[in-house]
Amino acid sequence: MVSQMSPPRSRRTRRRSRRKSRLPWLQVAAALVAAGAVAVGVFAYAVLADLPSVEQLVDWEPKESTKVFSSDGELIAEFFEERRTAIPPAEIPENLKRAILAAEDSHFYLHDGLDYLGIARTFVKNLTSGRIRGGASTITQQVVKTFLLSPERTYTRKLKEAILARRLEETFSKDEILYLYLTQINFGHGRYGVEEAARFYFGKGAKDLTLRESSLLAGLPQRPAELSPLTHPENARNRQIYVLRQMLQNGWITQEEHDREAGRPIELAPRPEPPPGPYYAEEVRRYLVERYGVERTLTGGLRVTIGMDAKLQRAADAALREGLLAYDERRRPKLAEGEEREPEVQGALVAIDPRTRRVRALVGGWDFSKSSFDRAMQARRQPGSAFKPFVFGAALESGRWTPASLVADTPETFRDPWTGREWKPQNYERNVFEGNMTLRRSLARSKNTVAVRLISELGVDPVIDFARRAGIGSDLPANLTLALGTGEVTPMELANAFATLAAGGQRAEPILVEKVVDRDGTVLEEAQARTAQAISPALSYVLTRLLEAVVTEGTGRAANVLGRPTAGKTGTTSDGRDAWFAGYTADLVAVSWTGFDEPKPLGRGETGGRTAIAAWVKLMKAAHDGLPARDFPRPEGIEVAAIDPGTGLLAPIDAPADQVEWTAFVAGTAPTERALAPGVAHEDVPAELFLGGGGAAP
Repeated sequence: MVSQMSPPRSRRTRRRSRRKSRLPWLQVAAALVAAGAVAVGVFAYAVLADLPSVEQLVDWEPKESTKVFSSDGELIAEFFEERRTAIPPAEIPENLKRAILAAEDSHFYLHDGLDYLGIARTFVKNLTSGRIRGGASTITQQVVKTFLLSPERTYTRKLKEAILARRLEETFSKDEILYLYLTQINFGHGRYGVEEAARFYFGKGAKDLTLRESSLLAGLPQRPAELSPLTHPENARNRQIYVLRQMLQNGWITQEEHDREAGRPIELAPRPEPPPGPYYAEEVRRYLVERYGVERTLTGGLRVTIGMDAKLQRAADAALREGLLAYDERRRPKLAEGEEREPEVQGALVAIDPRTRRVRALVGGWDFSKSSFDRAMQARRQPGSAFKPFVFGAALESGRWTPASLVADTPETFRDPWTGREWKPQNYERNVFEGNMTLRRSLARSKNTVAVRLISELGVDPVIDFARRAGIGSDLPANLTLALGTGEVTPMELANAFATLAAGGQRAEPILVEKVVDRDGTVLEEAQARTAQAISPALSYVLTRLLEAVVTEGTGRAANVLGRPTAGKTGTTSDGRDAWFAGYTADLVAVSWTGFDEPKPLGRGETGGRTAIAAWVKLMKAAHDGLPARDFPRPEGIEVAAIDPGTGLLAPIDAPADQVEWTAFVAGTAPTERALAPGVAHEDVPAELFLGGGGAAP
């Protein structure tokens, strides 16, 4: 039996069969291509959808430091998020531009924003290393990274960077891109941009940089911390030589220039001394933040002029420290050799120009770095006897007393009508009383009994009113203790109130910030003292002359060293916790305070006339060095008379000079009767307590 065989297939049948067998594979391939296209599309969409616009850099304003200058032009503080000073492109020298290009991107002016060969090399390295590394970034790409993208290292971000780099090149010129880079880049030690770097490392503006200096700066942005010439001079030097070599290879400097600069050592500007007045600067910062907000204060490039005299501020800083150290050495046990303990005691010192009300110096404590609490502006303490000028001023203003009125320094128990309590005030010398004396002499010797007697007769309201008009804004107690300064005030507040007396009774607010200008030169504010006649010029002058007696013959004699008319008042609280001296000349008012942050007695003998006055004297000596002596301006309506201190009458014609008080009076209030002899009144001329016969002194 012959087997049956299948007939052979035709060629067409075979081709049809092969097509059928390939169809699944083609479908798979097509599907893969489609899926890939979709994936690429999705990836491209993800990349492109949230790309920032380079157009935002058209109106870019750099984050600039706010700079604070003293009235004499010294830079004393900067407030910043990034320490940067923007300058016009014309102030960036060519040698600095070329040095930067040599270090970072020598083909910057030739490429279109990307270094394709470098990108390829980096891609291969990334694949072989298994992780994404940096590198191959042009200056254009660095601008994109700095301004527009996050610092993460991913292929997605690198793709975004490349796209944006091309867009940046299409939108900006090469010079504009380079300017963005040079203004934004970090040069180490918190300095951003070429201007701030030039000033920090070389003490000059970028426009004045030499080739040697430019080549050093150009090497820093790569790794600012590791290449700093301050902390890693050898690394910085090697990097500088590399930059010079690159500049030579690009034909930007000659061989001679290369050899000359490569052979020279690094020369940096000397480190400047710390700026004066950190407490003052902090008060200015608080003011600016309150007025303009944190963002504008730290990034807005404001230019601020303040009332500080930088030279005087340095003197104030030193004066307070010396005064506190002197106190500490007196009160503490002797230290072992080589041992240091810083003072626990604190202090404050304020100086004000009474005419302009500029705050010329302000110190708020021993060390700002350890305590930023500003005792000059924030600490409210009892002024003690430093408040008495306002008690005596109110008494004189009432017309019931004159500087020659006899008042009694005698022990007496008072019933306080405002509290209902009985109180027997004591003088600092405790049981020492001197009997009848002129108002002038009682203030010079700071008699507590007399101050209480005055306020008990006068009432508290006129005293509080007088203090308010002078410039005391703090709460004041409405009782007899007000006479001894039991209300709490700040040193600044007291200084400004004394400035009212020094200015002939014209009150104004103290000025810390004089002028604020924005980055475009627009004046945002400019302060001027707004004065108001709060106390009559004649009365202010009379009170000033009384305060002169405090310095020439009273508790403030230690201040009588300036070689010119000086007025002032000591202050020591009854519990010995606060020591003050407030004083002035025709040119300057200053207040010094000493005490502990946690109030406790300073110790026996530590008075305003010793403890606080030391810093005041050092400051005022520095302030008046080289200035001609000036009398206090004498207004109209003043008469001066020689007074017999024992009777309050005109002194006898032939009275010895040491038994006469030359006293200023508001015109028409000086005594008209003359003592028969020193301390002897005419029989029918009673010694009067009150002007116009208010009653006889006890």
